[in-house]
Amino acid sequence: MQERQFCDFRKLQVWIKSRSLLLALFNATATFPRKGSYDLTDRIRHDCLAIAANIVKACNKLAKTETTRFFKSAWQAASNLEEDLRSAQYRGLLNDPSYAQFAHEATVVKGMLAAYIK
Repeated sequence: MQERQFCDFRKLQVWIKSRSLLLALFNATATFPRKGSYDLTDRIRHDCLAIAANIVKACNKLAKTETTRFFKSAWQAASNLEEDLRSAQYRGLLNDPSYAQFAHEATVVKGMLAAYIK
């Protein structure tokens, strides 16, 4: 088993970016109507939290294989977020410019995460 040093997740640009996206989407979903969109609100918020949480978990593992597994989980959460954002746009909960901005940010986070999944 390969061992590595712990990393400080607070210094990782991918964690900083994911937290920024999380805060922006928590604010955006606060404007979603309660009736009929509650499940989507929860999914979007869960996706964002899962990205950041899995980055933190990855940094707290000594085994490279476990670190990679958590970065992959964060990447999958970002993929889920992309789909949930599309659903929010389709349902009229996000306008086109907001959708485009959030989708771009999710794609950037996925690209940053891909560097950790080698």
